[in-house]
Amino acid sequence: MANIDFSQIKVWGGEVTPSNFNKLCDIVQSQGISTGPGYNIKRSAGGTTLSINSRSNAVVPPPFLVTITPMGTTDESTVVLYPGTVNQLLPSDTYTTFTVDNSGTYYVKAIASTDGKNVTSVSLECDTDVPEAQTATPFGLPTTVEIPLYVISDGSLFRLIGTGSVSLAGNQVFVTDKDPPADPGTLPYTPWFIWSVVNSPV
Repeated sequence: MANIDFSQIKVWGGEVTPSNFNKLCDIVQSQGISTGPGYNIKRSAGGTTLSINSRSNAVVPPPFLVTITPMGTTDESTVVLYPGTVNQLLPSDTYTTFTVDNSGTYYVKAIASTDGKNVTSVSLECDTDVPEAQTATPFGLPTTVEIPLYVISDGSLFRLIGTGSVSLAGNQVFVTDKDPPADPGTLPYTPWFIWSVVNSPV
């Protein structure tokens, strides 16, 4: 406590004693701002400092997070996906709202189109069609990849991927002998490729 001459402090009814002065300080401080969610209070001899916490600890929805919202009195719900990317490409219909029945099974998919080497475009679908498996192709990669993201069954949601965006990487899966045999100086076998789906947590 600061060096205070209490004899010089007068109030109605007499002098202020050190004990009463301390009680007065406690009352004043109890009415001040205290540290709370999102901010901190630091008091010192030079004054009081209010610091706002960084928003870096805020919860950020993962890519392709799905929300389902019932449509009031109807037997349908809306399905909305948070933005996500496939090979750094944002789907062309990212902000589309899909409608599903509250009963039945629906599949949320990202459809990637490629030129056999690179992903060129991505779109989203939410329908009752089961995602098609890839078929290995020779000397190049499939031109279309259906990536299952979620299954919605009778209104219940099941996530099929991790919490990160999606990357597709070319992968040779097997080779076959050439028939007829390869000419001299050429590749003696036929390589077959598919896209591997990589989905790392964020």
